[in-house]
Amino acid sequence: MKFHAEKERLIQTVKTVTQVSVSTDPITRGILISANADRGELVFYGTDRIHHIQKRIQGVDIQNPNEVVATGSLLLEILKHLSGDTVRFESDEKHLLISCGTAKYDLLTRPVESFPRHVILFPEDTIKITGIRSLARRTVYAASNNPNQPVAMQGVVLNCSADRTQAVASDGARISIAELPQIADGSINTIILHKKALSALSAIVKPDEELYLGIRDGHVVLFNQEMVYATPLIPGTGVNSDQIIEKLNPVFFAKADAKQLNDALKLVCGYLRPGDDQCVNIGIRSDSISLSTKSELGHSQTSVQATDTKPCPESGFNYIPQHLMDYLARAAGPVSLRVDGQGLLLMEANQNKYVVTPRTAVKIKTTEKKKIKNAA
Repeated sequence: MKFHAEKERLIQTVKTVTQVSVSTDPITRGILISANADRGELVFYGTDRIHHIQKRIQGVDIQNPNEVVATGSLLLEILKHLSGDTVRFESDEKHLLISCGTAKYDLLTRPVESFPRHVILFPEDTIKITGIRSLARRTVYAASNNPNQPVAMQGVVLNCSADRTQAVASDGARISIAELPQIADGSINTIILHKKALSALSAIVKPDEELYLGIRDGHVVLFNQEMVYATPLIPGTGVNSDQIIEKLNPVFFAKADAKQLNDALKLVCGYLRPGDDQCVNIGIRSDSISLSTKSELGHSQTSVQATDTKPCPESGFNYIPQHLMDYLARAAGPVSLRVDGQGLLLMEANQNKYVVTPRTAVKIKTTEKKKIKNAA
């Protein structure tokens, strides 16, 4: 194989493919590069055996078409350190020679037949969608990390219609619901993507990049002119978020700035140690929201200004701090808080609703001091 191509295009392509091929498996750490002289096209393949990606570079000068498998992460590091604009590649059965300016590298390659190539079949029916990156950023964190929970809870549910696209994720203790209006040109309901797949997509696509989405042979396929991505369709229906929101009966209210609330949360939780019971008490007062934490070392308390308030009982409600931080770190501007009589909290900002369950009061761990008996 022999070709030369623009360095920046190569960097972006290899970076994209390695989002999927990163693995502890030495075989799937590799990426397959296929050069087609007739089309003047390079195709880069990456996989972890479950998720699969192809990324194309067109308009390439290819002198000798062929295929080669190289370690993706190593190739990416080499490309980043090259100083020229054009990179030349030449390979034989065991080596990939890379040159740019005065720099030269010789990489060992793997047998092409060892690469677990997956043939991605294109779906017959598709819809066009944008905003995947935004939806992923606002929901993936709420999906479960527990492999013992149903696999559907480890994913994000997509519901696409002509007027909105909704993404929903829940680990059982919280639900994140993100929506974008009129970003799909068709309708597909209840597609569940694993959180790893959506995380990879959010790192690959641009904020306003258009993708075609469809289902084929148990896989969700997303593609455009330069990229094809396939991931298994997770069975199940996911959480009925609309039903949960409808049944919520808030009786306490407040509105505050998301950044100020997040900063206050970080402040009161700053001294909690890893071994402490991670708990924050939230109370809605007449013109503020109070936040407090307790541990063996003492307690911390602060408040932020709030409007449109309906105060809650003085005892407030208790939550896991990280659950609140995860949402507030992604919110901007005013955020509304609505709490029912049991402490179930609904926060809403930027077309993103977030429901968090309360927890029990903090448990203070005390260090037992060993008694030392004096020698008689």
